[in-house]
Amino acid sequence: HCRRYTKRELADRASSAGLEVISCQYFKCAFFLPMWTMAAWERAGFPNRRDSYVTVPSWLNRALAAEIVWEARSGLARHAPFGSALLCVGRRRER
Repeated sequence: HCRRYTKRELADRASSAGLEVISCQYFKCAFFLPMWTMAAWERAGFPNRRDSYVTVPSWLNRALAAEIVWEARSGLARHAPFGSALLCVGRRRER
């Protein structure tokens, strides 16, 4: 699935599906610029050298995981106007 949504689009879709949106926020903010750069590179016609699964060294995996935890604890994701992923939390509307 490669569909890209803005925060508003995702919240609207969830609402249209009958959910009351509790929160909708970007996360993995630090990964946005490198991923955007790679996508721009590919759109410019340069070859896609990515694989859908890449094994990284354990120290890098720990560093990336620590960044996501720091971002969540710092509250950055609640206010960031961009990110490489979106999280939308909703519940069924009461009838």
